[in-house]
Amino acid sequence: MYLRESNHRKEEPKLSEKNAWHGNTFWLAAVAIILLFAVHLLYTGLGGYSDSYDAGVYLESARMMGRGFAPYRQIFVSQPPLWLPLIHFAFRLFGETFLAGQLVTATAGLIAVASVMALGPAVAALRIPVAQILRGS
Repeated sequence: MYLRESNHRKEEPKLSEKNAWHGNTFWLAAVAIILLFAVHLLYTGLGGYSDSYDAGVYLESARMMGRGFAPYRQIFVSQPPLWLPLIHFAFRLFGETFLAGQLVTATAGLIAVASVMALGPAVAALRIPVAQILRGS
């Protein structure tokens, strides 16, 4: 029995498949560059002195929560409900330092950047003009 010759040949990828692969590679590289840039911006200089009033209040609130004070009752809290417990957890892992609190903030920022990048294609697929989104209609 003879096998047909076409069964043994590897088919060449179609032109559109090659272009799709190159397009995906471009976008993956762009995403990687943006994430690396975000990591650089968010994590450079952590642990250093911060004269931000907010940073001091948030870190002190987390420290007080760790000492048994009740959030929203005995401690001023203007952050989302999980924020202070996350900072308190970082304090337990790394000690009560600026670095511990700043790591939580930087990681939350990186998650936000990655989330926006992940949702971008889904929003773009809706084909809603940017002006309409900004108007809120």
